[in-house]
Amino acid sequence: MVIYNKNIFILYQYVEGHEPGAKDTARVGELIGMLHKTMKKYPYRLTKWDKYFFIDRYIEILKGRSYSKADLFREHGNKLWSRVGQLPVGYCFIEE
Repeated sequence: MVIYNKNIFILYQYVEGHEPGAKDTARVGELIGMLHKTMKKYPYRLTKWDKYFFIDRYIEILKGRSYSKADLFREHGNKLWSRVGQLPVGYCFIEE
């Protein structure tokens, strides 16, 4: 959770559920509009994490524990990073 300019932002995990009804949809639209307006005023650069943060530090933990498949995970991590490492970064949310 982050508090900025009296606004609270929460990162959460997707939970399977049902689609919102018409009443809910209008409120969701309002909240998305508020998010856009608030983020336009955000004065700081968003943190851009690198490959070490997402992959290599976990491989180091596996190696430190002598995990026999650490090299396999490193290989998979390298393949994944080659596909996503150069994607643009920014805040995101889902509008469905």
